[in-house]
Amino acid sequence: MTEAVTIHAPTFRSLKLQDWPEIDQRLMAAALKAGGLRSPDGLASEWRPATLEAVVHRNGTFLWWLSATGRLTPGSTPLERVTMENVEAFIDAYGAAHASNSVAAVVHGVYEATRVMCPGADLSRLARVVKRLKRLAKPRPKLPRNG
Repeated sequence: MTEAVTIHAPTFRSLKLQDWPEIDQRLMAAALKAGGLRSPDGLASEWRPATLEAVVHRNGTFLWWLSATGRLTPGSTPLERVTMENVEAFIDAYGAAHASNSVAAVVHGVYEATRVMCPGADLSRLARVVKRLKRLAKPRPKLPRNG
């Protein structure tokens, strides 16, 4: 008789906004700020609460993973962290335990957070990755209903 072997998928966490690096907290606060007569609105100033919550959670997952893998360099900016090397390694790690739809959603959240925190930055490569992930994502099969 052989013993069953249980394989545990890696557990991912998400950093709350107050636990993000200080520069990220300041950049997100600026992105959320409504402008005045002489200053423009932040790029995220009109986000609904649910959108903000989703983007913060998803980007927080990426930040947690960067920290857990020693890739969260002190003083680095969000733009400096979304290298293709980091993004591809995250996709591999997160995708090992999560559905492709979830991977696409989290990477899209990283894109949105970076886009609003770093206005004018060239995020075209990351946008293409998000588009490709969404195109390839497959919904998880629904479980049969009882009754």
